[in-house]
Amino acid sequence: MKRVLLTLAALTLSAPASAATLTDMVDHVGAYPFQIKLFSRPAFKARVLKLLGKTYFALLDANTTVQGPITGNRIVSYFSGNQAHMGGIEAAILAYDASSDAIKVWIKTDNKVVAFDESPFVNYRLFPKELNERIDSLYR
Repeated sequence: MKRVLLTLAALTLSAPASAATLTDMVDHVGAYPFQIKLFSRPAFKARVLKLLGKTYFALLDANTTVQGPITGNRIVSYFSGNQAHMGGIEAAILAYDASSDAIKVWIKTDNKVVAFDESPFVNYRLFPKELNERIDSLYR
C-alpha cells in the first residue's frame, strides 16, 4: 500500500514541474524571448520540438530572428517575429494558453501558413485583439 501512495505522490509532484516552465511566457510579459533565453529552456524547447519536429522547430527559430516582446495576459501570452529583412514574408507566432497549458504555433513560409497546436487550446474568441490581427496578417 505504501508503494502505491509513494508512486502517486511522485506523479503529482512531477506533473506541475513541466507546466511551470511554460508559464515563463506569462511571467515575463513585456520581455523579449531572447532576453529570457526562452528557446534554450529545456522544458520549453522539448515541448515545442515535440509539437513541431526538428524541421519546423528550426523554421520557428529562424522566423523569429526579429522578435516582438511577449505580449498578452494571464490566459493567453504570445510572441511573434519574422526573419531579418523579410518583412513578414517568413514569419511565425507562438501562443501559450495558460488555462489549458497548451501551445499553438503558426509558421508562414513560402507564402503558406502551417499551424500546430496541442489540445485543448483556448477558445479563439478569448484571444487578445492584437493576436487575432497578427494571425490575420500571416494569411495576407
